Amino acid sequence: DLVSVFLRGRHCPAMSKFLEGYVRFLQRAKLLVLVGWAVVFVGLGWFGARKLMGLTHNAFDPPPGTPSALALDKMNADFKGFDINATDLVFVQAPDGSQVFDHDLLLNITQATSTYLSDRLDADLFRQLSVSGFYSANVSGPAAAAAAFVNPSNTSSFLSLQYPKADTQQYGLAFQDLGTHLSQCCSSSAEFVGVGGTAVGVVETIQSATKSIERMDQISLPIAFVVLALSLHSIRLLILPFFTLLIGVVVAFGIMGLLAQAGLSVSSATPPVMMAMLLAVSIDYALFLLTRFKEETEAGVELAPALEKMLASSGHTVVASGSTLAFCFVALLFFPVQLMQSIGAGVIISIVSAIVVNMTFIPAGLLACPRFFSDFSYWGCGCCVRRREATREDAEPLASTPSKQFEETFWFRFALFATSRSALILTLAIVVVGGAVGGVVVSRFSKSMDTMLLSPRDSSNTETTNKLTKSFSPGLTGPYELLLEPAQGGSVYEDRFWTEAGWLIGNVSGLFTGDSKQTGKITSVVNSYNLKSQQELSPMALPLAQFLDPTLHDASLCASLPAGDQPACQKFATSKNCEDLKPLETPLGQPGLADGCQVFQAEAARTMTGDRGALYASLAPADVPGSQPAVEWSKTCRTYLEGDGAKLTSVKAYLSGVTPEVTDAIDGIYSRLPGILGATMGICLVLVGIMTRSVAFAFGSVLLVAWTMVVVFALGVGIYQDGMFGSHAPAQLANTGGIAWIVPALTFTVILGLGLDYDIFLLGRVCEYRCEGYDDRAAFAYGVAKTGPVITSAGIIMAIAFSGLMLSDIPMLNQFSMLQVVAVLLDTFFIRSLATPAVHTPLRGLNWWPRKVPPVSKGATALGSVEVAGLQSYPDA
Repeated sequence: DLVSVFLRGRHCPAMSKFLEGYVRFLQRAKLLVLVGWAVVFVGLGWFGARKLMGLTHNAFDPPPGTPSALALDKMNADFKGFDINATDLVFVQAPDGSQVFDHDLLLNITQATSTYLSDRLDADLFRQLSVSGFYSANVSGPAAAAAAFVNPSNTSSFLSLQYPKADTQQYGLAFQDLGTHLSQCCSSSAEFVGVGGTAVGVVETIQSATKSIERMDQISLPIAFVVLALSLHSIRLLILPFFTLLIGVVVAFGIMGLLAQAGLSVSSATPPVMMAMLLAVSIDYALFLLTRFKEETEAGVELAPALEKMLASSGHTVVASGSTLAFCFVALLFFPVQLMQSIGAGVIISIVSAIVVNMTFIPAGLLACPRFFSDFSYWGCGCCVRRREATREDAEPLASTPSKQFEETFWFRFALFATSRSALILTLAIVVVGGAVGGVVVSRFSKSMDTMLLSPRDSSNTETTNKLTKSFSPGLTGPYELLLEPAQGGSVYEDRFWTEAGWLIGNVSGLFTGDSKQTGKITSVVNSYNLKSQQELSPMALPLAQFLDPTLHDASLCASLPAGDQPACQKFATSKNCEDLKPLETPLGQPGLADGCQVFQAEAARTMTGDRGALYASLAPADVPGSQPAVEWSKTCRTYLEGDGAKLTSVKAYLSGVTPEVTDAIDGIYSRLPGILGATMGICLVLVGIMTRSVAFAFGSVLLVAWTMVVVFALGVGIYQDGMFGSHAPAQLANTGGIAWIVPALTFTVILGLGLDYDIFLLGRVCEYRCEGYDDRAAFAYGVAKTGPVITSAGIIMAIAFSGLMLSDIPMLNQFSMLQVVAVLLDTFFIRSLATPAVHTPLRGLNWWPRKVPPVSKGATALGSVEVAGLQSYPDA
């Protein structure tokens, strides 16, 4: 059956026949296979892989059905094309003791910005770009509107760059270059000038992700191959893993590139995670295969049978463990956020690519150059020498012939300890203490919802945003939209709606705390148009709003004026030209009415529907969009709207914006996390049980992986939430206020998959020995000893691969890397080498239920004097 095919290799007739046919096919078509991969490499590299990074993004889409998704749909329905534009800012700060108007600093920067972007962007992109600031507002509107672009002390100012979201990356590259240009041309007259916002942030995140991949290639890859060389003791065999890794990377990145071109949303965090996974599993799988091939070849087995045994044993491990690992990442596809789905799809494609490439390219390469790759003299650096002849073509597997010399190695002596009662006591002590302490620490776990952890630290976008917050509301780069609709339909100029809308906006402004009280901004046609005092939101009288509205020509207000002022009033009611209001400012008791009219009409055109059936207010608290304080404020605001705000009878309110969308996306992930985690672990338990035909192995593997998760996340809480390394910790291990929200959901799949990966490899070898007739403890001892060097090398390689992400400038990738490295090392040096054999050895026959194993024909006395001293000391019951 299939289980026998997986676990017993050549002893299964169906598998034996299949492998013989596969090897014969490769013997005939080896060059075709190699050339085929070369063609695929070039094709996918050119049409897919090279384009992938340019197609990534770091945008959030709210899960369907969430409040922010509903609000966004409402906004797009009421305001056609609302969601097509985004805004970045140019921030300028004057030197100490001067103002931005001195020496025409602000004017020069405004002109330099327009001139540079007109040259940098093509005509169509520049035409769609809107640049606004103090001078443009001063020309087109009242001085009060222009004053909004300058801080009260006139020491800093900003320009607004509004652009279509569809071309974010092209604008981001141009804005990034603009920042460099302004810094160079204006550095002598400005204290600081920089560009920040969504577009610049996207470009810098993509560039940081690309640098992360380059650093892994430059540092992690060479170290991993050094470890691989030390494991294989052959320089020549390194050629095959090098090409399988190279082909696997191009194939996986190429497929993702094609999918991105077809419309798949690919996060900028996906390629670095794919690269780390490819580097880890591709080299590991090559190590599994080539180690077994080398063992069989050195034992004198001919090439074809050696390949069959390599594929039947290590090939089984590669396919079984790789499939289990890929399945774990299927869980990410069920989270309602494209970011998670993108990473899940990318990693699944990477794992499948690594499996297929290794299972085809390596045997084809070995068959193409058999003498070259079979020469292990002088680490494969010597001249080709003829291998010693096999004693018989179909030699018994190595599981049947452990030598006495092998029983004297470090790994065998360690295996004796790992299967002893002392090891069991030590393991239980570590598991109990570690689990108890870890459980207490993890109970204090608090995820950080700060999306800045997904952006590179010390980037120009971060620096610009930090400086902007000292003079203006950082919320300007991602304001909230508070959409207000008449509950019963109709016009916003109905008296009851207008009154409740003003009351609601005033109460929302009361939710501003801290710096938001000073620098936060609320803009609404319902409130006063006096921009000089933006926090004093006095409601605008409904008759005055109707009078100023350019779509209405009701002159009823004029009847309340003296007869001499009515002609001027009638003239404005017809023309709606704000300049016609200047003669009426005194009679109406509204100084600055003409300027205020311009502000009102501009805001009405922007924030009211053409039929006046809905309006929205812009809210910009003094919090960086997507940051932890912004998330907390958005939740506070939403709680109010769903509580007291929902009691209003004439107004329906919806809160949209970057931060609410991010909040709903994160809440959507964590609402599903327990169910997805439980289902994934349950299915993995069943899969391991099927593969091993053992209930004990299945439960033991999953429970030990769960223990690993508790310990690893406890360490993560200690580092990133409690700041256990203090204020002098390196940036990669600094306190970030908690583990980034994406890390737990992403990490548990990797820990689960990789933990089971090595367990399957170990237990597969144990099953081989038990099926050869060895008793339970002997099977575990030989299994641990035989797989020890390979799994240890594989674990070190995988830890090196994931440690490459510690070199990234993105905090989230640093956290993911740290947790993965700890989990891999813990699994390699404790779970696989000590805990698994220590826990399972005393279970004896219960390990194999419900499968049937052959009677014991080999035991302690058959293993030599070393084992007699060691194995026989373990009690029978």
